[in-house]
Amino acid sequence: MIDTNNNGVGEYGFLSELAGEPVRSNEAGGVGKTIVRPALLSNSFANVKSLPGVPGGTVTRSGYCFQMFLPDKNGAAVSEALKGGGTGICIDAKKAEVLWCCYAWPSAHGVSGRRTFFINQTGDVLSTNAEVVTYSGDKQPITPTAAFLSTASGLMDCAVAANAVGKDGNRWIVVD
Repeated sequence: MIDTNNNGVGEYGFLSELAGEPVRSNEAGGVGKTIVRPALLSNSFANVKSLPGVPGGTVTRSGYCFQMFLPDKNGAAVSEALKGGGTGICIDAKKAEVLWCCYAWPSAHGVSGRRTFFINQTGDVLSTNAEVVTYSGDKQPITPTAAFLSTASGLMDCAVAANAVGKDGNRWIVVD
């Protein structure tokens, strides 16, 4: 459904795009009229908002904040637009065919949850109990490089901290 460079290979989408909102039409952040049907996520994931102090759009649901990242031309993580989708967000189409990541962290650490989660295109779910950095809603939001290996570049194609220390200093464990 999303193929902004028209090469016949689809690209990963942002949360609101996967929840049935119009998808990106080009790499410069244009949005067309195409909609993923049927939607792959609940329509509540289309309710992307800006949290104070959190760069990019975030979905808050069931006591957790969710944020999706796609790669820019350098391979750095770029978050969804403040109101959802890719409007005005420059994504590298070729890289977005193979790279994405998403985080979920408690909206109120210790109240709505204690662990922070990460998943990317490999399919492994990682979790940290935040021994060094405690993530909590907009008071301590996630950084896009948090779950990538501490010694890696932090670009989206580098190794993740599976059972190792991430760039945030926390140990990220593969969830069984």
